[in-house]
Amino acid sequence: MEYGPCSSWAIWDENDQNDTSVIDESVAQLNTRYVFVGLNISKDLKKPSWSNFHGGQHDRKLMYACNNDTKLRGSYLTDIFKYHANANAREVESYFHKHPEKIKKHADLFEKEMMDVKIGKDTVFITLGADTSFLWRCFNEHFRDRIRCGKVVNIRHYASRGTDEAWVNCLGKKLGIKKIEKWRKGKLK
Repeated sequence: MEYGPCSSWAIWDENDQNDTSVIDESVAQLNTRYVFVGLNISKDLKKPSWSNFHGGQHDRKLMYACNNDTKLRGSYLTDIFKYHANANAREVESYFHKHPEKIKKHADLFEKEMMDVKIGKDTVFITLGADTSFLWRCFNEHFRDRIRCGKVVNIRHYASRGTDEAWVNCLGKKLGIKKIEKWRKGKLK
């Protein structure tokens, strides 16, 4: 798929988070009830399609939250800025402040992507950043109205400080999904 190098789906092989073949084996579980939205890829991904959000240092938090039997399993994972690799969010923000005309290009692509993956009127968007982050401001100012989304939930980025348990529990509470609030020895039950 066209978005494979910069997007993914919330299904992991728990024994090898880098192995994205589990996504192709689980097509029936893929859905857009929930769409997780990050700012941009942190580095160019030379791996197979769907490798974004799979195998990074903190991606396990997403796996713990989504890879169990909850409504989050199979959700879509993407970024608002495609093919703009940089691990420093402040540098990304600075770049787009200097080149605001490029935001429209990315908003156009994001809108097309959401149509292609067939979001619905009930799709819940989960933005991954602080309430004061560039992602949150940019999503609300330039992207939200274009995709006519209803509910948007913002949660701090999974790579921010804090334990796996705290991040997963916070996500569960914000979404009202009690099942993922139960943490047992590094795994969700």
